[in-house]
Amino acid sequence: MFSASSPPGLGLRRLWVAFSAAYAVSSAWHIFTPRGTFHRIVSYLTGVNWSVSSTEIIRTPSLDSSPKKTTFVDSRRVNESDLDDFIQQVEKKNSDFWELICEKETSDIKYAAWRNILPHGGTQYYSSTIVENASADLTHAFYNHDECRLRWDNLLSCSEVIETDSEGVETVWWLRRLPVCGPREYVFGRRNWTVNGNQHYTITKATQHPTRPPSATDQPMQVQTYYSSWLIHPVAGRNGTPNSAVETILIHYEEMGIPQGIARFAVRNGMWRVVKNLCQGYRDFEKAVASDPTLLSVSHTPKAETKKESMARSTSVTGLKECQRKEKVDRKKQRTFSIKRIGQIVGGLVLLAVVVNAATIAVEKYVETLAIQAP
Repeated sequence: MFSASSPPGLGLRRLWVAFSAAYAVSSAWHIFTPRGTFHRIVSYLTGVNWSVSSTEIIRTPSLDSSPKKTTFVDSRRVNESDLDDFIQQVEKKNSDFWELICEKETSDIKYAAWRNILPHGGTQYYSSTIVENASADLTHAFYNHDECRLRWDNLLSCSEVIETDSEGVETVWWLRRLPVCGPREYVFGRRNWTVNGNQHYTITKATQHPTRPPSATDQPMQVQTYYSSWLIHPVAGRNGTPNSAVETILIHYEEMGIPQGIARFAVRNGMWRVVKNLCQGYRDFEKAVASDPTLLSVSHTPKAETKKESMARSTSVTGLKECQRKEKVDRKKQRTFSIKRIGQIVGGLVLLAVVVNAATIAVEKYVETLAIQAP
């Protein structure tokens, strides 16, 4: 016999209403509150800071798993010692502590990636990308062409070369939108070397610049620990023809300000998609260079002059305002779309709730009929 104070199906309906309300609140929270709000609330309540603290020295992870092998370099400048360190890391690749995490191959790409979990908990990545029927010089220019990167890299929202010094060292600003942690700002130095005519090296690492100080509210958060360098050189293709393919060896390390487990999961599941986009972007770049050979120019030789700080500051501020304007337009479009989507979701939930409620009432009546007929 059912209790009159607790009709059958009432608990199910309450559970469904609670679920619908929780989903609506969660959707509204993600749309109408800035990213990082939940983290800041948790940090305030627990006293634990989820962000990476700012520092003027970045750690370039050593390939040796021993902590004493980790070197510290000045983050203000990319120099020859960074190049020497990178070459040593490439030569010491065949170490036991590298874990293979991805190995893919298509008709014109062969890709493999490894990771090394460092003693302090960070994760360093090593990858090899071989592209068939490619040119080392063209690939080198492609990797350093930020405007072209904006077309194929879905994670990069804005970029700007703030200044270039007399030795060809560029100070670059990036704004990236990462799927697991929201927008991240990068300010880094970038320098190129060409050895033996066809061995192209690029070293990038985090730096600081007065026109791009870290945000006081961490919106977006500026990545203070960042090191990404690569070697581009010709190799034999699959058909055995010498120098018909290009290999890019990349060593990458950064601290995005999120738990390492989440970062590793995101990188492992997203790297192949990025590589496929990169290859398609390279093919598009090939076509663009055919009509405009000036795209091949890369800053790897000394410049005649150094840009004045005032000009760099003016260019930087203009670029930032333009990027912020585009970001606001994109957010407005996204919010409009999200509001429509919430309306569709809520409408669907209401309709589904009505159907479930009607089905529940029908079941209740059927059960009551059986109970009455029972002796």
